[in-house]
Amino acid sequence: MMLKRFYFGRATALCAVGLALVGAPVRAQVLDATFQSPDVRAQDLLMKQELVNSVVPDAQGRLLISGAFDFAGGTTCGNVARLLPDGRFDPTFNAGGSGANGLVKKVLALPNGQWLICGRFTRYNGVAVGRLARLQADGTLDATFNPGGTGANYSINDVEIDAQGRYLVAGNFSSFNQRRSRSLVRLLPTGLSDTSFAPDSAALPGSIQKIAVDATDRVLVAAPRYTAAPLVRLLPSGARDATFNGGTLATTLLTCLEVLPNGKLVVSGFSLTYNGAVTPRLVQLLPDGGLDAGFTSALNSSTIRGLVALPNGQLLVSGRIRPVGAIASEILARLNSDGTLDTSFSSPLPSPSTFFWSYAAVPQPNGTLVVVGSFTRIGGQAATGVARLTATGALDTTFANPALDQHTPVTALARQSGGRLLVLCGEGGRFQGISTDPIVRLLATGAPDLTFRPDPALVALLTYYTRLNIDATDRILVNGDAHVGRFLPTGAPDPSFSDGLGADSSVVFTHEGYIRSAVLQPDGRLLVWGDFRRYNGAPVRGLVRLTTSGAVDATFTPPVVGGGYRADDVRLLPDGTMLVRYLNDTTATILQYWLTAGGRPLASFNGGQPLTSPNVFVVGLPDNTILLDGSYQLGGTAFSGVRKVNNRSAIDPSFVLDPALANVYYVFHPQPDGLLLIHIYYDTPHGLSDRLARLTPTGTLDPTFTPVEFGTGYWPESMETLLRADNGDLLVGGGFTTVNGALHPNLVRLTNIPTGLRADAVQMQGIDLFPNPARTTLTLRRATAAPATAALVDVLGRTLRQWPLTAAEQTVPLADVPAGTYVVRVVGSEGVSTRRVVVQP
Repeated sequence: MMLKRFYFGRATALCAVGLALVGAPVRAQVLDATFQSPDVRAQDLLMKQELVNSVVPDAQGRLLISGAFDFAGGTTCGNVARLLPDGRFDPTFNAGGSGANGLVKKVLALPNGQWLICGRFTRYNGVAVGRLARLQADGTLDATFNPGGTGANYSINDVEIDAQGRYLVAGNFSSFNQRRSRSLVRLLPTGLSDTSFAPDSAALPGSIQKIAVDATDRVLVAAPRYTAAPLVRLLPSGARDATFNGGTLATTLLTCLEVLPNGKLVVSGFSLTYNGAVTPRLVQLLPDGGLDAGFTSALNSSTIRGLVALPNGQLLVSGRIRPVGAIASEILARLNSDGTLDTSFSSPLPSPSTFFWSYAAVPQPNGTLVVVGSFTRIGGQAATGVARLTATGALDTTFANPALDQHTPVTALARQSGGRLLVLCGEGGRFQGISTDPIVRLLATGAPDLTFRPDPALVALLTYYTRLNIDATDRILVNGDAHVGRFLPTGAPDPSFSDGLGADSSVVFTHEGYIRSAVLQPDGRLLVWGDFRRYNGAPVRGLVRLTTSGAVDATFTPPVVGGGYRADDVRLLPDGTMLVRYLNDTTATILQYWLTAGGRPLASFNGGQPLTSPNVFVVGLPDNTILLDGSYQLGGTAFSGVRKVNNRSAIDPSFVLDPALANVYYVFHPQPDGLLLIHIYYDTPHGLSDRLARLTPTGTLDPTFTPVEFGTGYWPESMETLLRADNGDLLVGGGFTTVNGALHPNLVRLTNIPTGLRADAVQMQGIDLFPNPARTTLTLRRATAAPATAALVDVLGRTLRQWPLTAAEQTVPLADVPAGTYVVRVVGSEGVSTRRVVVQP
């Protein structure tokens, strides 16, 4: 069963994670070696898109390939591998090494037999390399390259070498070796920055997709989106070359750039225009940047990803190739020097036909061609990412399949009783060698629970955005595109739950009928949100609450938000209120509401009006306050950055975000004790991504929590979901393959978590409890009779009891509270007070 894929930029799913609240000495969290990380291999190898994106031959005819594959020939290889001339995996390349921990975008052959690789990876064989590494001929890391350097702080998309042996490096980064470098840097052969190269920042976009170096060391720069000038040329000094005039070449995406031996340029992109006139998606430019009128491409409707200039003047073009008049897309085409199609060459069709790319091709001395891309079959034959074609384009069936494979990302986790763990595994596939559904259950040890048999109805609901909700009786609630379902702990359907017609998709509107996610309230009712206009026949606007039987809850009346907005996120607060974000996909604006438990705008917050902003992000805290992040107006005043705010729009001045997190991308994960886990997945200068760290309640980095690095920070190579285990450990799932540089793919358990709240550090001011230890009742004494709320919280962060306080001294019942250690948290106008209490049998 294939889950639907969704690709997005900044992560917005905020998972509430509870850690132990009671006293403990400061400890360093460690990976739990007793937990068996499940080895789940992908069913759909195109989940990570660029399965194989680069191929380069060596002097012996062997082939270096790179991309997004974790295994070749059944061996861990880490996104770069060498194939023997007949296509078989070569196990002697980087033997025993884990390779790169993220996507490798390109392999560049160096004159001395070494290799330069670039991409999104942050480590090679466990060593931090900063998205660029030089390999020895045998695939091991060259430790002499860029010694002590941190590399690029974001993705490197392309790398080239000039006549002086210097490396031109381009991508989406803003610093290299912690020095500001706007998307382009030139390196000396040692890997250190060449300070004599000063690119004209006004000529460079913030993101560069492709570069090329001509015979005189001038650098051509192609931007992915830069409509004013997507193609510029720099002199060897970095200054803009005023003699190069590419006219007003415009495109939404410039995909390929090749300098021909005669000095001309071949450029490809989406929706190309030149001086306002629509051109084919492949054009040839004269050396001065003018359009070559003698070149007419036959590939108007193609999407081109790779170009190779052949010695005879022809061009080998890869991508999704659809010659004029053709219906089906091929993987390769061969063009004559004037751009016309060489009809003597015709490649077979790949599959799956709806989602494939060929990224690169290389001619072989015997006239055959090796092509790589995101495909699993060609011409009806198995060809996983790599194939060889004859000189006329037919599939060469004597070329071996290198058996590439991938891990499947863990996208959601949920806890059932007895330490059992439900795991949603991306696309599903093979779980420890056995074919499995996308949802599996593990025992507390991490071993598979073979008694769990999910019903096909449960599997059919699963999407990438599915959230696993578990109710008080271990029943499983999941959301699909248009329905939610409830299932018994065994995975069988629960006949007592039905949402009827579900979300209505009868009207076409952006994501009409699409349920984004759902969250279970403590009372068993379910909040469902997305882009729909009716639910089970009832008119709603993207947000609905279902009763415990699945019926629409008519008492829940959220605001009617039209104008192209869809409900994009919902967060519950302990007092029953909720934070609801509406997103307009067309205008990219956000309406952020704070609603009552009944769904109405909270009148005391911002006058009952939503925050309107292109980038406001909100998270609820255990004391019923919120953190606002981004740019927004609150009470008519403009703010930017992180502020802690209560439901009366008052800002708490005691919360100040740590200065080390300036210009950093992150997601907050609140703990019930007021501490904040923070997932740092991209930063500008500090080299912190992809880390899990923790903040104190005042916003400073918590020194008792040692940051843990997961993968690269890029989807799907990073952490995606967090969960507190029954014993206080922290489970972390995602698409990462390394943790702190060591090979630990997809799911790990951290144990020995420091709580940050020792017994002598618990806030005791303003509250007294007696008797303590307690049995059937507990008396709370405060210095004020002002209204407040008291809650009894267990070590898992769950609220077991909640009482309104209306007097300075008040006795509350503890009937049926199991014996154990708890925290009493009192929230009132004076702030939050906590005190540990022991309940005896």
